Amino acid sequence: MMEDSQGPAMPEQGALQGCVYCGVIYPELKGNCPRCGKAGGGFRAAQMMDRESSSRMILDMMNELDLSDHHSIEDDGAKRESLISLLKDITLYDFDLVSALALRIREMGEE
Repeated sequence: MMEDSQGPAMPEQGALQGCVYCGVIYPELKGNCPRCGKAGGGFRAAQMMDRESSSRMILDMMNELDLSDHHSIEDDGAKRESLISLLKDITLYDFDLVSALALRIREMGEE
């Protein structure tokens, strides 16, 4: 809970989310995951938004990723963490690529 200097504590927005590392990427790690241990996930702070807003946000995140060749181990590690973070958002917001692309195409037609 977050406490506001002007009032009582307000619950933090978010959702319970399974661990994408052992739940999606490496399901064979269940119970022995280096990310979540045996927890399998937990509470994740998140902005509550409608499907269209979350679709726009995730498409923008995907557009910003540079998946070209990497030049160092550090670059590979950073790219990997970015992809894991994106996957967390995709599962958290129940992202549907077909619907998101259809929305983006309609928006472009209105411009």
